[in-house]
Formats: sequence, C-alpha cells, structure tokens
Amino acid sequence: MEQDEQEIAKKQAELRQTREAAILEMRRIIEKFHKENEGKEPITADLLSNSRQMRAAASQELREKVEKFRADREKELEPIIDEIIELEALIEETESEVEQVRDDILELQNSEASEDDLEWMRNQRERLKSELNALRIRKRATEEELSVKRLEVDEQVQNLSKRLERGEIF
Repeated sequence: MEQDEQEIAKKQAELRQTREAAILEMRRIIEKFHKENEGKEPITADLLSNSRQMRAAASQELREKVEKFRADREKELEPIIDEIIELEALIEETESEVEQVRDDILELQNSEASEDDLEWMRNQRERLKSELNALRIRKRATEEELSVKRLEVDEQVQNLSKRLERGEIF
C-alpha cells in the first residue's frame, strides 16, 4: 500500500512537470506570435468579414466563368440539335408517306387494279421504308454524337472548375 502511494505521488509529480512544461511552451508560442505580429494591424471581425466577402465574390466570379464556358460549349452543339430536329421531322413525314402508300395499296387491291400498278406501289412502299430506316439510323448516330459531345463538355467544365479553384487560370 505504501508502495502504491509512492507510485501515485511519483505520477502526480510527473504530471505536474508535464503540465508546467506545457504551460511554458504555450507562453513561448504566445510570445513568439506577439513578436511576429508586433506593429501589425490586429485581425478584426471587419477584416474577417471583408475576407469572406472577397472569397465569396471570387467564388461567384469563378462560377460565372464556368457557366459562361458551359453556355458557349452548349451553343456549339446547336447545329447537331438542329439536325436531330430536322431528322425527326423527316422521319414523321416519311412515316406518313408510308402510311399513305399502304392505304393506296389497299385501295388498288380493292379496285382490282393491274398487277403492275400494285407492284409499283409496293416498290414505292419498300423504298420509303428503306429511306425511313436510314433516317432512323442517322438520327440515332447523331443523337449518340450529341451525347458524346455533351460528355466532353461536362468533362471540360469539370477540368476548368478544378483549374480555376486551384488558381491555375483566371
């Protein structure tokens, strides 16, 4: 028991020494800080507020630059979008023509038209179907091209954002 008390007293003495050393180190750090900042304007709430406002303004400016960059790149995609719209209109028009030819074939069959006339209309229908398939394939390819270009724009925007945030460019 006496040995336990001695150990406790020893530990308490070690703790006091550690505490005193920590206090001395803190005083040394504070003195060093005061020497380094002697004669400098103290940091105030106004300075901190201004600093935050400046960072917010810079951040807003970076966002605006990124948004403008994205808008410019999206504008470059407009011809592809226009082509898709034109292809959609052509597809609808060709589908209507196929329907009309189908109806004409039915009328010719009911009116007992010549086999040559029926054959000509069937060939017309097949030609229109082939044209329709080609238009659909072209539209899918153009949509895929647009999708790839949009992904490229997204990647470029991300890279620009990162570079702006790191301050590499402004």
